Amino acid sequence: MHDVSITERVRTFGMDEVTRRRLTRNEELFRRINEEIDHNRAGEGPVGYVCECADPACTETIPLTAGEYAAVREGERRFVVAPGHVFRDIEDVVERTDDHAVVEKNA
Repeated sequence: MHDVSITERVRTFGMDEVTRRRLTRNEELFRRINEEIDHNRAGEGPVGYVCECADPACTETIPLTAGEYAAVREGERRFVVAPGHVFRDIEDVVERTDDHAVVEKNA
């Protein structure tokens, strides 16, 4: 038997409340990592923030300036994710660019 990503499981079996909570915790973990990156950054140019999507196996980074990340953080229910990393069962896209989307939790 091979490993199946959380994304594939959600697409195949749907999302129950336990899965919804687990995905939300994953996003919150990635947010804490990004807050540490933001706190320790030097300079004004873009740096690689981690994708704050719900997939615990995600390793994507997103180049953002301090101002761009601050704009995402203005909404406590908003997260920055790489293109294609939106989990529509738990979040809505509120902004989209070529290299990232800003999503807002809908639950």
